[in-house]
Amino acid sequence: APAFDAGTELTVTPGYAECTVTVPAARSTDGMPVVLYRVSAKNSRGVTVAKNWTMPSYYRAVDQDTVELTLSGLASGTFTVEVTAENAYGMQSAPVKATVTVEGENAFVNIFTRIAAWFGSLKAFFVQLFY
Repeated sequence: APAFDAGTELTVTPGYAECTVTVPAARSTDGMPVVLYRVSAKNSRGVTVAKNWTMPSYYRAVDQDTVELTLSGLASGTFTVEVTAENAYGMQSAPVKATVTVEGENAFVNIFTRIAAWFGSLKAFFVQLFY
């Protein structure tokens, strides 16, 4: 399975209803490339409330020293964020964990954000239609 170096720490940058997670790239322990990074956020009960994944530099022309993942749709609260690395055989590294507090979605703000996005897409439609 892939492994993170000893002492690896996550950098978690909270945003509004989301957070960006940056982690140093994992290394292969058996010659198999790291093909996937998974991130999840768990609430105080241990329930996964958000998750995401990304493919690392193995699929790109440029090597990367760090991997960045985003978790969105988080309610306000404190979460445990975990990142694991995975090889082509599905073997996963031990997770790297951090705790983050997020200012989450507010129903009132969420409604206006969705309405604004809808009007923005409507405007873009008419601009494309007439130009």
